Amino acid sequence: MTTLDDLTPQERDDYVGAWVNVPHNPRPVIYMRDFYSTGEIKHGAIFLDPLYGDNHARLEDCVTRPDLPRAWAPNGKPAAGEWEYAVQYLTPDGWKYSRPSWENRWQDSEAVQEVRAYRDHPGQETRIVRRLVSQPEVMEE
Repeated sequence: MTTLDDLTPQERDDYVGAWVNVPHNPRPVIYMRDFYSTGEIKHGAIFLDPLYGDNHARLEDCVTRPDLPRAWAPNGKPAAGEWEYAVQYLTPDGWKYSRPSWENRWQDSEAVQEVRAYRDHPGQETRIVRRLVSQPEVMEE
């Protein structure tokens, strides 16, 4: 297990936007930056819990999670990747995907999906949804 305390300051800067485990939290949280204080924790990490907001922990208590994809890049922008788009239409049971086949559902062109929404669902309420497709990551070397 590698903790944030095991990383150099530069490595921690590069780790901003990635996931860590902290004590007393069942879910991973996002590492945001180091902080210095005169309080109980002299030098620690500020992290973002997607459910509860910002919090603090000691660097040695923050276990890195390189197995999870980044939440965002160190510069605060979305992680590297591209968007894919799909069409959904509204039914009495909620939103459904326009295409039943997974291979045909997602396209890298938003314009193609706009045409599909208009052509395949005339008079129906539709929306375009997107997902971020990131670069493949090596899991074992």
